[in-house]
Amino acid sequence: MRTQATSNTNTLNVAAAIAATVALAPSARQWIKVGADGTHYPPGDTRTDHVAAIDAATGTMYCVTSLGESDAEPDESMTQQQCIERCQGFRLLGFGDWTLASRNEAAWIIDDTHRAPAVDPEIFPGIKPDWHWTSTALMNRDGTASASVAWSVGFGYGFVLNYYRSGNGFALAVRRSGQ
Repeated sequence: MRTQATSNTNTLNVAAAIAATVALAPSARQWIKVGADGTHYPPGDTRTDHVAAIDAATGTMYCVTSLGESDAEPDESMTQQQCIERCQGFRLLGFGDWTLASRNEAAWIIDDTHRAPAVDPEIFPGIKPDWHWTSTALMNRDGTASASVAWSVGFGYGFVLNYYRSGNGFALAVRRSGQ
């Protein structure tokens, strides 16, 4: 069982903040699916053979598959630093400027109407129902970023928790609008 690195009170406060961020109902979100050949498919398209999805509201492009240690080892989880490096070296659709999703970007795709994984399977068919690291560090009480703890998102049930960076998880790669 995964345990938190800090108190439950901190997690509850953060959970409330994230809930406000993702208040838009999943069914109201508009996603543009992107095929392996770069073809864009309109919101509502039911295909699941796409490789990326663009959030129409923010322009952020998401890889629709969890990234493991390598293409040869897709089921091998990694530390947070390894996830950052995996995204930095990732190439998809001719782009090499992918990054590890932030806490808000990863939490944005949680869909409370689905479990294991807690994402829409028509939009994110390859997301594992497991923990995924984010690029967001836990902030210390003095306002500095923690060197040992960062945020992760559990796509099994849609949890957002902080954890020690040395723990294992998968990567969710994103390209931000304008990249």
